[in-house]
Amino acid sequence: MSERAEHGKKTAAVGIAANSLLFIAKFIAGSLAGSFSVVADAFNNLSDLGSVLITLLGFKLSEKPADAEHPFGHGRMEYVSGLGVSLAIMLVGIELLRTGFVSSFLEAPKPPPELSVLPAAVMCFSMAVKLGMFFFNRHVAKLIKSPAVAASAADSISDVFVTLTVLTCMVIGYFIHVNIDGYAGMAVALFVFKTGLDTAKDCLTPLLGSKPDHEFVSELTRTVLSYDGIKGIHDLMVHNYGVGACVVSLHAEVPQDMGFAKAHELIDRIEEDLNRKYKCHSSIHMDPLDLTAESALLKTHVQKLVSAIDAALTIHDFRVVKGENDSTLLFDVVTPFQFRLTETEIREKIELAVSVMGDHFKIKINFDKEYS
Repeated sequence: MSERAEHGKKTAAVGIAANSLLFIAKFIAGSLAGSFSVVADAFNNLSDLGSVLITLLGFKLSEKPADAEHPFGHGRMEYVSGLGVSLAIMLVGIELLRTGFVSSFLEAPKPPPELSVLPAAVMCFSMAVKLGMFFFNRHVAKLIKSPAVAASAADSISDVFVTLTVLTCMVIGYFIHVNIDGYAGMAVALFVFKTGLDTAKDCLTPLLGSKPDHEFVSELTRTVLSYDGIKGIHDLMVHNYGVGACVVSLHAEVPQDMGFAKAHELIDRIEEDLNRKYKCHSSIHMDPLDLTAESALLKTHVQKLVSAIDAALTIHDFRVVKGENDSTLLFDVVTPFQFRLTETEIREKIELAVSVMGDHFKIKINFDKEYS
């Protein structure tokens, strides 16, 4: 078993033991005191127990090696299990909200639940346990970069506030002689549901394909640019197949007079180094770069024209193809997502700006998006 799986197993063991104990203690205390909110909090811990079991299953499935159908491994099963956890949490929240609503508005008023030492002690003990679990899970989540364990940490700190709310409402209801137990149960339900919703978002984002971590992109960019002969990079994409399993692709600019064999050897060396350093699968496309003074001057001028349209627009892969009577400027324009101008409008504005340079310049534009 890998170190990552071992940490996941320890986290699950702590979660199973703690949530089982808290469910039993709260259910007994809530039943004896006649408090729906305490019983609701007990079932919140029961849902946490189920969540831990699902997370443990996710860890086991994510450890499966790559196969013909899943050549990049099964690391995303951890996100799938986290999504299952979040759905279970939301279902518990909905059911608790329904029960609290019925108790508060559809049933005959009941006297406030009894405020005794047992439920109060159990709730205080629960907050201490959940606070400890929060710090433990957060430490493990950072250590192994696990979204599922991070979700458990978030759920633990949420449980602290849920339990504090229940305890506070019990004390208030006892002293004002009004039963607000059902309202406290509904507050618990809303806390539980929001926790599930936030967890679902955190797990869905990498499954759908999220923007890579900025620090990782910056470090990877610095690493590639540190090699002698690499003049720039663009079209960097990072595909996440689970923690510790990603595919990186990029275009690296090299001088066009470097020589194909030398440039190919350099690209191969960079790919091997990236694979070893970042534990990823890397693929680098080689772009020849015209470093002549004329080409560099034209590129700088065109970039200024494009930036004048909007500072968010950049260009790359700039080339000059000379004909008998004119020159064609070929380049890619990188546009942000949800940009204010369409590609047709951008093309028209660039054509108008370049026309000022003279009739002998033609342009050919491709459009790119910034994926990193």
